[in-house]
Amino acid sequence: MGSGAVLKHLAAIAAVLLMASSAGAEVPRLGKYVCLGYSGGPGQFRWYLQLGKDTYQQKTPDLTAGRYTFDAAAQRVTFVDGPYARNNWFGKFSVEREGKTHKIVLRSKAFEAEGPRAHEYQNFYCTLSTDSTYK
Repeated sequence: MGSGAVLKHLAAIAAVLLMASSAGAEVPRLGKYVCLGYSGGPGQFRWYLQLGKDTYQQKTPDLTAGRYTFDAAAQRVTFVDGPYARNNWFGKFSVEREGKTHKIVLRSKAFEAEGPRAHEYQNFYCTLSTDSTYK
């Protein structure tokens, strides 16, 4: 194999490694998430969740601010203090629509202990989109 072919081969390997390392590197985008609740029908607006660097605050109705941490490996938001911590909630983070939508599902730790799908109707689904489709 000539030096040009070796360089192309190494570049291809580097590109694959870079894609693999960044695939799970998404973190919740900072901004105003729209939170919906479902009770058997279409989603109903509940509130906004303002996510800042290490802080969160529910808006409309406004609650006190709190702090959170994010575990990238588990894709989990842990509320350290504030109203969501007092409610014993955590967030399951995901990215949808090829990165256009970031979603945090607010869920009770007690319900999660019963199973990942237990009491799903009591979850709150908060989304932030980069386009106007779901704002």
